[in-house]
Amino acid sequence: MVDDGLFSRNLTLFRQCFPALAVQLERWEPQARLVPIGDDDWDISRHGVRLYGMGAKAYARQQLDNPDPTCYRALHTDHLLPGYADRTGREFHRFIHQQIAEDEATLMAHPLSSQAYHVVSLGLGLGLHLLPLLEMTACRSLVVVETNLDYIALSLHVTDWQAVFDHLDHVNLVTTPQQDQAITAIQAAIARAPSLLDGTRLLLHYPSVDHAAIGNGFTADAEAVCRGLGFMDDDVRMVRNSYLNLKNPAVVLWQHSRQSRDWPVMIVGSGPSLDGMIDDVRRNAPHALVVAAGTATPTLLRHGIVPDFCTFLENVAWQYDELRLYADEFPKEFKQIILLAPDTIDPRIPPLFDRAILAFRPGLASERLFGSDALRAPNIGPTVANTALSLFLGSHYREFLFFGLDMGARDASRHHATAAPQMRGEIALSSQSMSIPVRGNLGGTVLSSYDLQWTRAALEEALAHAVPPPQVRNCSDGARIKGTQPCLAKKLTLAAPPTTKAEAIAAVLNEFKPYNPQDFKQAWNPVRLEAQLTALGDHLETSLCADGPFQPVAALEAALRTAANDTARQFLRGSLQMQMIMLHVALNHLAPEQQTRLAHAATAEFRRNIHTYINELIGFIHDLDAGQINGPWLRSPAGEISEH
Repeated sequence: MVDDGLFSRNLTLFRQCFPALAVQLERWEPQARLVPIGDDDWDISRHGVRLYGMGAKAYARQQLDNPDPTCYRALHTDHLLPGYADRTGREFHRFIHQQIAEDEATLMAHPLSSQAYHVVSLGLGLGLHLLPLLEMTACRSLVVVETNLDYIALSLHVTDWQAVFDHLDHVNLVTTPQQDQAITAIQAAIARAPSLLDGTRLLLHYPSVDHAAIGNGFTADAEAVCRGLGFMDDDVRMVRNSYLNLKNPAVVLWQHSRQSRDWPVMIVGSGPSLDGMIDDVRRNAPHALVVAAGTATPTLLRHGIVPDFCTFLENVAWQYDELRLYADEFPKEFKQIILLAPDTIDPRIPPLFDRAILAFRPGLASERLFGSDALRAPNIGPTVANTALSLFLGSHYREFLFFGLDMGARDASRHHATAAPQMRGEIALSSQSMSIPVRGNLGGTVLSSYDLQWTRAALEEALAHAVPPPQVRNCSDGARIKGTQPCLAKKLTLAAPPTTKAEAIAAVLNEFKPYNPQDFKQAWNPVRLEAQLTALGDHLETSLCADGPFQPVAALEAALRTAANDTARQFLRGSLQMQMIMLHVALNHLAPEQQTRLAHAATAEFRRNIHTYINELIGFIHDLDAGQINGPWLRSPAGEISEH
């Protein structure tokens, strides 16, 4: 029998948790209908076709008692160990493996436990499989993908959604039929607790080509939820750089503009297709603001083209050495270029230029410390191309042209333009190969990499959220970028804008001001920072526990989520989460008794580490306040003590 009051209770719950969906469901007239099976089970009939072919409860028992590995699988993220780690992560990685060796344990190739913090149900149907699935996995975070509103509406009549919610910390219901949007929604849900990604279970609840494609798309790049977490050593360097840059009266700070701009912006990368388009860039450069993304700067200069702006992003010392070489190679031309960079760039770099515009990069300790709502830039990572696009979108430019933003290559051995430092051996390349086939902007297929896919996704997201939508013509012969219009460079001839380029550049520069010394004095407060760090350390240490499913990782995740969103949290969040990822992977691949011993040892290690990190950060704050701009806290990406 259907409980007549259940629908009303469920709808009330949905109004609280999924208000937009609840409005749809209140007006929805399902084309499908419930079919009673016996006294206490149901199927769905749609256009005379049954969904389950039996009762939904019976189907769930059959599906979960003997799971089909093609429809029920666990994610493996052990490739994260320790590739993306910083100094603290590598130290913790050694600790984990020392504990495993002392216990004479072996990390198995696949998770030994059926437990999973995150579960993704690809398909809801009537939802009667959810409670058994949650009990089987001890799940705390559930994502349900269901593109058929009929099924969601009918589930309100037979599934006790409150009982489902009572099992969980987080419930997300994804209804969009757009594959990319659905994958992004899954990633966003899991990013609430990224440390617990390993072992995430995906269940294809009923056959669906669309749902299977969403699951495969998410699985192909699941580690995206763990990218960009940040590291303590990196944030220390960036706060130090920001401290010094903001004291420099020659730099000005970027801020949002509400004034419409009538000049097109040409963003030039150093992708391999730039070789065949140099003449097209030169022909159109007088009628556009030319922005060289990173190493496109020397690439253009070597072809006799002086860009109006250049973007650089990294905070590491070697980038100064690189730019110093270009400044020496082109002493007159280099000075003419206007630098666009985050406030965290090496403080020796802005003086290489006559004019420099710095922007607060969101999500960093430096931005949390020195920034404000008025000065907060859009998300300008993860690369120089994203920096260029985001800042000019934020300055209200709406016409863009892309050259050399290939996000891949036709030939993986020709990964950059011929004159680019990467092809001349002046800059070492990462070992990540381009082996992912993607759709080409000008037809065919090009090869990309995970990092370039990340870059492209960030570009697409920036374009998708721009209001009003920009016009973007992509002349690059690389990967297709959504939100852009493919354009043959040889057929492109820009008309002269109504103002001169000098006037257009002056209009940009006139909007920006130096950092107010009074604001600096108010932001930089060592006593307050020490109190924040001490409070965070106490909060994290007291939250730790080793017993129970997903511990101590889930406890630390919850503590970080509930901590004050201040500079102290930004310092520690990324490094701790990378360590938590490592621990969770190890725990998932050990036998239960070995899991317990490692969890207890790791809990004690986390307490020691948190205490150590807090003391290191307090020492750094007081050293910097005393004028000591180099110290043992300033480290290279490899974790070695650095002079710059």
